[in-house]
Amino acid sequence: MAIFLVIGILSSMFLLSGRIGVEKNYKNVDITLDYESILNMAADSKDHDIDYFLKEFKKLGASSAAINEATLSSLEEDKELKVDVELDGYDLMVSADKQMIDFIASGFEKKLGSGSVELVDEGTLRVPGSRADYIYDETIVKDSEGKYVGKKKIGVGSKKEFIGLGFLKRDTDRIQNAGLEVIPRPIYTSQYEDEKSIAVYFEALDSNGIKPRYIMFTGDEILGGAEHSDVLAKELKRRGIIAAMIESSVQREHIEQDGLNQLVQKMDYNSTRVFNVWDYIQKRYDYQIPFHRNGQEVMNSIYRAVVERNIRVVYFKPFIDSRDRYVTDMSIYADRFNELEDRLGSHGIKIADVKPLGLNDPSRYIKLLSAIGIVAAGFVLLENIINVRGRIYDMAFYAIAAVTAAPYALNIATDTMDKLYALMASIIFPSLAMVALLNVVKKICDAKKGRI
Repeated sequence: MAIFLVIGILSSMFLLSGRIGVEKNYKNVDITLDYESILNMAADSKDHDIDYFLKEFKKLGASSAAINEATLSSLEEDKELKVDVELDGYDLMVSADKQMIDFIASGFEKKLGSGSVELVDEGTLRVPGSRADYIYDETIVKDSEGKYVGKKKIGVGSKKEFIGLGFLKRDTDRIQNAGLEVIPRPIYTSQYEDEKSIAVYFEALDSNGIKPRYIMFTGDEILGGAEHSDVLAKELKRRGIIAAMIESSVQREHIEQDGLNQLVQKMDYNSTRVFNVWDYIQKRYDYQIPFHRNGQEVMNSIYRAVVERNIRVVYFKPFIDSRDRYVTDMSIYADRFNELEDRLGSHGIKIADVKPLGLNDPSRYIKLLSAIGIVAAGFVLLENIINVRGRIYDMAFYAIAAVTAAPYALNIATDTMDKLYALMASIIFPSLAMVALLNVVKKICDAKKGRI
């Protein structure tokens, strides 16, 4: 049995060396700004506009800024654009200047077809809808005595207000003029869109001279959805664009976006992981403890994500102070980014353009040997705990070893087996080490007793 344990350990060392080899060149961390947050930061500043802040963050190492695809909802919220959206029955009535009306009409027609909008006049557009598009919120209504009467629909609207229409040239030009790369984040709604949206997205990139290194999606679906992930994967490979997976707010795995796992698999795992500075992390600017009053804890969160969880893209949003206002003093950011760069440098990691993690796909036969080694370690552990030996014990080991080898030999459910044996190894080997330590302690104690 010991020979199987040794073979398993040697096989595991081979697997480890492969992993180390892949990660050796995975040493760049990309800083991507959230464009909307920088806009809000500029709004809180009395002295500087967004162009200033984009250029200042560029000096600190940021390489890009990400923008979400415009929707009717986002256009209406941007008061600078003066877009008004109202519900007329199930239809949407859009009022804006001619340039914006043309942008909106073009966005709908490219994705949903020529019949998706109706031009009422130069400044008015109708977006036909149906009951299936209708959305609303509800509130409880009560009488003068506070008794429940019923529920009333409020905040009514249409799902079509949230369909992606393209990227505003005003925003992409502003980012490029600051010397930053544009990361356009597409929105996809499978209820209305299809494969055409993939072509529309890349046409928008080409017409604006945008060449992102990676793609980061907005919403619950990838561009084209799971149904067309093969089409998207093919085009991303052709352009040398990698897929980005955003880590969840609880820092376990990545956020669920329909089709993302399929896309990453079809791209041979040519992807990277993104740390999002969630709003609760932004508010750690003043952490109420010494030496953590000026954003240090925010940067600690970023540092841990990079060093401990192999994150290689930081989706950065500015600090928010205790008054819920953005911190606009760039000297504070300069100090924090310099400290972060020094800390990462001690690990051989630098702030630079992200590189994909190479594919590490070891032979399943090597994994088979490692799995058998784990089983052997388990039997050695049992042997030391309950002092069991004999022919039946050996036969049990060979039977379980055969069961262990079967999925790998037949190439069945190997991903599940990898996770299972990784879990077993994390339990068995530390336990075995503790048993070995206790045996050493016991021998020392017995030796002392013999001398007394």
